[in-house]
Amino acid sequence: MKTVIKYMFVVLILGAVGCASNPGSKVSAAELEALNTAISQKSIDITARWARPMPDQALTSIANAGLISPGSSINRIDITGSGSYLRVVQDSVMADLSYFGQRQIGGTYNPRKGGIHFKGLAKDFTVEPTKKGDGYTIQFSVNEGVENYQVTAHVFPSQISNVSVVSSHRGPIWYDGTWEPYNPE
Repeated sequence: MKTVIKYMFVVLILGAVGCASNPGSKVSAAELEALNTAISQKSIDITARWARPMPDQALTSIANAGLISPGSSINRIDITGSGSYLRVVQDSVMADLSYFGQRQIGGTYNPRKGGIHFKGLAKDFTVEPTKKGDGYTIQFSVNEGVENYQVTAHVFPSQISNVSVVSSHRGPIWYDGTWEPYNPE
């Protein structure tokens, strides 16, 4: 009976140690400095690796037909290699992001511009530190023709980024990817 109690005590201690909360993120000074420099210069280039559309019946039908690429699902689609990006350079913003979802308001059909495309001056541009962690939240709106986009990007020292795009004509979509300082070359 004593050995059972000892084993239960050891398992309980190991469980408590294993479930201890993370003492904090390990961010190097160089990573933090690179992020702070990019933010202060307003020079960020985000490369989208995953699109996360709002799942709906249409995407479910596409997935059931076997048209989603291997390794993807209806709520997380691999877009690596598609060239999808969001770029912030001073007050200018530009994007070419793959889009998966439903268009809410009809528009002209152009097979080369089925994604989210904009290039222009950002309105209501704000940059604030994230509530948790060492990153920043970038928010702005931009118009491209008759379509208006509300964009929120979270960038972190580990070069991870998350972007959400809410459109006046389409369902919302989120992107996961990486960022780096914008290099015009």
